[in-house]
Amino acid sequence: MAEEAVTGGATPGSTARARSTVRGVVRLQILANGLGAVAVFSYFSFLLSPQAEDGLADSNLNLLVFTCYLAAMVLLALPLNTLFVRRAMNWVREGKTPTDRQRKLLFSLPLAETLTALISWIGAAVLFGVINHDVQRVSLGILLAGVVTCTLLYLLLEGHFRPVYALALADADLPADRRDVLPRLMLAWLLGSAVPLISIGLIPIISPASAEGYRL
Repeated sequence: MAEEAVTGGATPGSTARARSTVRGVVRLQILANGLGAVAVFSYFSFLLSPQAEDGLADSNLNLLVFTCYLAAMVLLALPLNTLFVRRAMNWVREGKTPTDRQRKLLFSLPLAETLTALISWIGAAVLFGVINHDVQRVSLGILLAGVVTCTLLYLLLEGHFRPVYALALADADLPADRRDVLPRLMLAWLLGSAVPLISIGLIPIISPASAEGYRL
């Protein structure tokens, strides 16, 4: 109690407990995937040429399929992500010292949460490519947005769980596979440089020049 008074009520344990809830993970999922959805909407609204838009399926059909697909993914992903969080975080809420297995689950949690999102984006890329009969433009556009979304989500989750990592390592050493910062640097590079450059390189495929010379 005295420690909480000195630190303004925020001890390492209380901060870790606050970061170990499903609610916090869901908020980050909504934030990252919401930004991805905005990117896809902007792509189809502003970046596709008029000729490309003429080949898309009816907007009402796309909206209906999107609503049904989103509902299905939420119903599938929410229980799965809840299971991941609870298996990795139970020791925090119970005030116990984590086992080696729980530490391993904790450090793999951002990847597990991100993979569920990536699978849903890949499914959307395939589904909407088939509906619109245009894998070249639709599927590639959604897939690139999914890669950016999932990269951002992973980095957000890594930062979100840092207080929990610190608590888990209070009586243990950092695992060897977590000591290298190169993977995080590569993810930041993928988000900030690689995907935009790939997108530019795919412009001739995603939106080729028309007979009238129209180009992005």
